[in-house]
Amino acid sequence: MRSHVTRRRLQFRPGSGPPRSRHAGPHDVTLVGESLGGVLALTTAADLPERVRRVVAVNAYDYRDGIARSSVLARVVTGGIIAPGVGPVIAQQEPKPVLRRILQGGVGDKTAFREDYLDELLRSGRRPGFPTVARALYRNMPSLIAARARYPEVKAPVHLVYGENDWSRPADREANKRLLPAADFTQVPGAHHFDALERPEVVADLLNAAA
Repeated sequence: MRSHVTRRRLQFRPGSGPPRSRHAGPHDVTLVGESLGGVLALTTAADLPERVRRVVAVNAYDYRDGIARSSVLARVVTGGIIAPGVGPVIAQQEPKPVLRRILQGGVGDKTAFREDYLDELLRSGRRPGFPTVARALYRNMPSLIAARARYPEVKAPVHLVYGENDWSRPADREANKRLLPAADFTQVPGAHHFDALERPEVVADLLNAAA
């Protein structure tokens, strides 16, 4: 869930994807995204239909509560981050054991969440401005949910992938299947939210099949 630090307010809205250009940049692109990246892949495909050949959206993070569904600890921490007043202070605190415990809620096999990856996440979190971005992200979750309204605009073939034990509920997955009735659908047995960590071969096989 971590990415570049940017001070732009994080919010998804119609037409808020990458700037349109018919001539510059790559074309015939396969987009794959996991979690927030799944939403970004789908909305980017809606914004730039002339450039996107195929979309693989893994455990798209487009439902209420998100990571707060993984554990009581995650719910308490994310609730504190978005709270008025104390939220910015809490967003700056990232004790390694707490972050590990929360993010391990996204995998069934805890060994799949490696310490070097956790260290990289912590390094990213220490970049100037990152706590502001993280807090904005959690506070703008309703806009991620609203972005689902753009899914029917996607013209490229779509493959929806969900871990069997993803934080999304069956009703969330069925809702996206209704929005994208032509999409392929794969449920990965035993997998949770971070399929690229827990079952990387599944994601790789889907990309190779789409190549």
